[in-house]
This record gives sequence, C-alpha cells and structure tokens, in this order.
Amino acid sequence: MTQKIHFINQKHEKLEAMERRTPFTHPARLKVESSVDISRSGEWGERRLDFYISFLHKNNYLIIEGLRLSSGTYHFQIDTLLVHPTFILIFEVKNLTGNLIFDTDYNQLIQQFDDREVIHKDPIQQVNLQHFQLSEWLNHYDFSKNIPILSFVVIVNDNARILPMNNHDLLTKKVIRNTKIRDVLNEFHATYDKEILSRKDLQTLKNLFLKLHTPNNPDLLSKLNIKKEELITGVQCPGCSRFPMRRHYGKWHCLECNAVSKNAHILSLRDYFLLFHPAITNRQLRQFLHVSSDSVAKKIAHSLNLTHTGSTKDRIYHLGSLWPKNYR
Repeated sequence: MTQKIHFINQKHEKLEAMERRTPFTHPARLKVESSVDISRSGEWGERRLDFYISFLHKNNYLIIEGLRLSSGTYHFQIDTLLVHPTFILIFEVKNLTGNLIFDTDYNQLIQQFDDREVIHKDPIQQVNLQHFQLSEWLNHYDFSKNIPILSFVVIVNDNARILPMNNHDLLTKKVIRNTKIRDVLNEFHATYDKEILSRKDLQTLKNLFLKLHTPNNPDLLSKLNIKKEELITGVQCPGCSRFPMRRHYGKWHCLECNAVSKNAHILSLRDYFLLFHPAITNRQLRQFLHVSSDSVAKKIAHSLNLTHTGSTKDRIYHLGSLWPKNYR
C-alpha cells in the first residue's frame, strides 16, 4: 500500500505570515510580495504532480514531498521522492512559463517571456546533485543496497516551451513534463523488477525521514531588513483581511465588513509563532491580539489547550501545539 508524507514548507508559511503583517508602506513590502509569489508558484507547481502521483495508490510506494536532509555540513531538499521496492525516483519540479532554454554547457536555464530574460541555475545539475547527496545519505544509513536511483526535472507549467541550446540527448533523458510521469513509471516497473527494499525497509526509511527531516526556517525578517516592531499586530479579519478585529462577548468582530469569527485569533497566534517567538506571555498575548483584559487573554490561552510553564503570575504559553506537526 502506498504511503505519502507531505512536509510543510515552513519558509513558505513564514513568508505568508510576513505578507499579512508587513505594512503596505514598508520599504520591503514589494520584496515580501515578490518572495511570496515565487514561493507560491513553487508550492502550486509541486501540487500539479499530485494528480499523476494519485495513480500510484495500488503500488507499494513511499512518497515524500518537501523532504530536507543533512548531508553533513550542508542540507539538500527534494521536491518529490518516490521510493519503491525496486527503484527510487527524484523529481525536481519547475513551474516556469515561457521559453525554457537549457544551456548545459554553461549550467544555466534561460527563461524568455514578455521580452525579458531571466537566468536560473541549471535544474539538471541541481537534480544530479540531489541524486548524489541522497545516494551518500542512503549509504551512511546502510540503505544503498544497490537500488537504482533515477532523477528528473519535471516541468509542470503547460505554457512552458522546452528548448535545448545544446546537448539535446541529455535534455530528453533528464527533463520531462508532468503528463509523462505515468509513462516513465510504467517503463521503470518493466525495467526494474527485482525487489531490493522490503516492506520493513520502507517502514524504516519512512521513520528515518520523519526523524531526520530538517525544516528550512531562515530568519527572513533580518534578510529583508524588517524589524519585529514594524509588523502589524492584532487579529486579521478572515473576510476582508483588515486589521484589527475587536473582541466582544467571546467573538471577534470586524469594524470594516462586519464579519464575525470565533477563532480568528488562531491564525494570528500562528503568525506570532512564525515571526516572533514560539512562546508567549499573557501580557504579550494581550498586546499582540489587542485584548485589554487579563482574564480574556487567559480564557483564549485556556481554550487552545496551550501547554505552559511558570507560575500563574509569570506563566509562559507555548504555541507549538498550534503547529502540531511539520508534515501531513
């Protein structure tokens, strides 16, 4: 039976929190929006594989999305990893539009659209490096077992035109569209029919991935030169996205669109977790959510079953339970 794990992209979640909380007048606002757009494009592109991968439910696959592992000093991330008892597949997903010109002589991808050119790193070289790093990682944990490892760049945007500048043969071997995934898998099932990894091996690998996955959690505020005190506080309206909502009789009320919500504060506290600190005091909770009453703040924390440390006066609430897992 196929098992699937999707690791949540914490960097992407943090970028979206920054987009919600960075004022429109802030000098870094456009950089934040641009970073979010790029990140969303990548997330959307990876989801474009889901339809084709959904046909694998009858096979004994281990499917891992967004895996990030340590190779010693550095980390490497794999968009989609398929582990089968007879082979392993690495997919590097690219959601790019326009003319995609692969220049393998100079290890670059030239994207042409709207009378502009954008130069990207060579995704073929990128996936080849992931291939090497995963092989070394498997060797380190005694999982090499001579299992075939194959790797591809997958273009998921229907409006992309794939063009080789040179080395046409390499391009046809390493770059595919998402629509070809089923054909590729059928070919490999016919070619590699010797079972090398047992069910026990697959379960052990799954447990290792869950244990050793390292989320990418960079300090984006510092990178974009945004100070915490410059961020917008308060509860955001889920209807019109305005700040702040007001707490009244146990519910949040929007003064702009009159929307009412019982749990709009949950997203706000997740934003606090991502951008400020994984723990919060009663005073900090009141200040961030714009709640004036100490007892109301206690009720909010209690309703969320937040774990806490310290005495009643100096209690610190831990927000990790609002982010219970780094995968689904």
